[in-house]
Amino acid sequence: MIVGIVGIYPDATIIQEEKMTMNELTFIKQPNEASDILGQFYDQNGKIIDLAHPKRLIGTDLKSLRVLNVIAVVDGEKKIEAIYRAIKGKYITLLITDEATAISLLNMEVK
Repeated sequence: MIVGIVGIYPDATIIQEEKMTMNELTFIKQPNEASDILGQFYDQNGKIIDLAHPKRLIGTDLKSLRVLNVIAVVDGEKKIEAIYRAIKGKYITLLITDEATAISLLNMEVK
């Protein structure tokens, strides 16, 4: 399975495709510093955030990713926190990214 990893920001795909409103995202982000995979949100430690929104989705459950071979193809400065959280949550098996993103992730782990 190939997935995208998304941070929460105004031009995020989930907002652009009108799958969520900015109000919903703001509500999720305020207390949690959340990121998402497949429209399901996880916190800074990779822990799934229990929200009503994923119950409206049809697709793979975020917990299921931990037992699948999941490839994430993602890069970009805005997504570094989200990628790091996905790695911590064990949602991805293989990461394909650019050099700058990889270096940033390694630097986060060193801190």
